[in-house]
Amino acid sequence: MKILFYQLGLNPLEGGVQRVSWTVAQLLIKCGYEIYCAYYCQPLSIISNSPYKDVVCLSSPNQDSVLSQYISDNGIDVVINQCGSDVNRTIQLARIKEKIPFRLYSFVHISPTGSRDVLGYRDWRIPKIVIRSILKEILIKLYPYDRSAYRKIYELSDKVVLLSKRSIPELLGLIGRSYNDEKLLAIPNPATYCAQSINIMANKQKKILVVSRMGDASKRLLRVLDAWKLMQDILTEWSLIFVGDGTDLPTYRRIAEKDGLKRIKFHGTQVPDSYYEESSIFLMTSATEGFGMTLIEAQQFGCVPVAMDTYSALHDIIEDGVNGVITPSGDINTFANVCISLASDSEKLNFIGINAMQSSNRFLSNNIVTQWCSLLEQ
Repeated sequence: MKILFYQLGLNPLEGGVQRVSWTVAQLLIKCGYEIYCAYYCQPLSIISNSPYKDVVCLSSPNQDSVLSQYISDNGIDVVINQCGSDVNRTIQLARIKEKIPFRLYSFVHISPTGSRDVLGYRDWRIPKIVIRSILKEILIKLYPYDRSAYRKIYELSDKVVLLSKRSIPELLGLIGRSYNDEKLLAIPNPATYCAQSINIMANKQKKILVVSRMGDASKRLLRVLDAWKLMQDILTEWSLIFVGDGTDLPTYRRIAEKDGLKRIKFHGTQVPDSYYEESSIFLMTSATEGFGMTLIEAQQFGCVPVAMDTYSALHDIIEDGVNGVITPSGDINTFANVCISLASDSEKLNFIGINAMQSSNRFLSNNIVTQWCSLLEQ
């Protein structure tokens, strides 16, 4: 069977979806599938050892003829639409499907209510996001575009795949209960790394880590800076590290300097595994996530995740106080106090870190690939 992944980019270091596709492709190849990839955003850096049998980079996402010819020439049986929350990309693929038969499975990598979860942004340190948020709030009241978009995606796809079973009722609540769940299923993302040795816990340093795209509209990393302002003079031996890039990175640097934040470093885009291995605490303050791959990655390396309770799939990954800590959404004081408490109690930090490593095994690749194979054989 020939499978085509259709997505924004290719490089697994430049986005969570690309990383998931890369990992799943490697797994499916071992199961005997031929895997192709069509993407429409050039990688920022040269990559090698691609798992795909062949790739095509579209000069724009609207190249129907090029994509159609590629699907036809390679005899594609199933298209994995990794842009499954993008109604325009789904319409494009459905349009091609009318001429060339294939199964269309649309994967939704964000929370179905994500467009609403990010509303209400009022941090005037980044005025452009505040203005954009207000305009979106007005628009969604006048025209609930997310509801109509997901209805169309549901209707045009053979299957709609979410990342958590908790997201299925959320999607049905959005598009209307008259739709049923026969097209809907959930497959969690596979863990990026293989199981790690518990011995790495001996290498932990006094480092707090963020691995994220640097965009405050959804990631809300200003919350991390504000929390660090409360922590830095108490945790004087600890440092805060950011790994990742994005449009708001210069703003974060500027605010960190303006606020006199100490022992804080921005490392840009990096392979994150060594950072997970060295760091003791991992932070997530997003307003919304589809699943939270970096949480699982942190857990794999015994880096204890502290996350704000902003999306339902979070509870698939973290059991509060057991393999991580969940704090109330937007509560900076509680978030900072939890981090201070963990950093000040090495025994508790080590206990949760070991639990996190063990619990992350649920998402190991071999446990997830069987669900993919079951989907592809339907």
